[in-house]
Amino acid sequence: MGNLRYLLAFFFLLQSILSLASKSGQPLRPLRPTLKLTTTSLSPLPIIMNGASLSMEGANDDEDHYQSAPASKCSRLSFFGLCPLCGATRELGKTANYRTVAIAKSADPDTELLFESHEVNSVNDTFRICGSCYSIVSSAIKVLRASSSNTNDVLSSILDSKTTRTPAKALLTVLASQGQPLIALFKYIARNQRTVQFLLPSMAAEPATPRENIFAVGDLVELPRRTQPNVNKEGGTAKVLSFECKTMGGKRFVLYSVKVVIGGRVQNDVDQSLLTPSTIVDSSE
Repeated sequence: MGNLRYLLAFFFLLQSILSLASKSGQPLRPLRPTLKLTTTSLSPLPIIMNGASLSMEGANDDEDHYQSAPASKCSRLSFFGLCPLCGATRELGKTANYRTVAIAKSADPDTELLFESHEVNSVNDTFRICGSCYSIVSSAIKVLRASSSNTNDVLSSILDSKTTRTPAKALLTVLASQGQPLIALFKYIARNQRTVQFLLPSMAAEPATPRENIFAVGDLVELPRRTQPNVNKEGGTAKVLSFECKTMGGKRFVLYSVKVVIGGRVQNDVDQSLLTPSTIVDSSE
């Protein structure tokens, strides 16, 4: 009897539920958990490689689309190190071409050995410098190009004669001129405090004749000391190492390379008018 009562009670309960469902107009559905699959979107994270930021977003884009992107949007690698012009450790994001070398060599011939020791002796050679030095060198080049048409032609011909594009070199030592970082030389030029004279192609070296050169190789001469703003050349007795005749503006002149006896410093491109015969007898002969 007890089981029959429970069955009757369950029957009436089920009838009530079906009646309510029919009145609402919605069929009765079994209660089952609904599973919904979702994917989690991954935000692109930057990857730092050698100071350059590389994003994974758009990694599957067409290569043609990447190549057609403006150059300004492409990240450029930067290097941190010693700037050879100012001697400061900075970001070396700029390059100096051979015009920088030509200007320094013309303003101070002693710097030629510095560049040669670092194998920067070709119009194709470039080296890394900081942004501050790049601005100063650019200003010096503008001043020189505006000074005369001949200077402008020389500086332009340097870039025109380039044949290859080689990677910029990282110089590990500081270049100096007369005891100061080399950038000081370009500051003087940019301020019109230093004149620079370039040898034009028409001034190519020609064989000297006996009538033109007064002194021969090995002669002892007296060299005066030359002092002026930013110039301090020692003088004294010197020995002639070599000489050459050059022509500029229709005028011929002789330039000497001499070695000062005391100190042994070599001075190049010394005009013949500055030298006088020495009364000292060379005992080495």
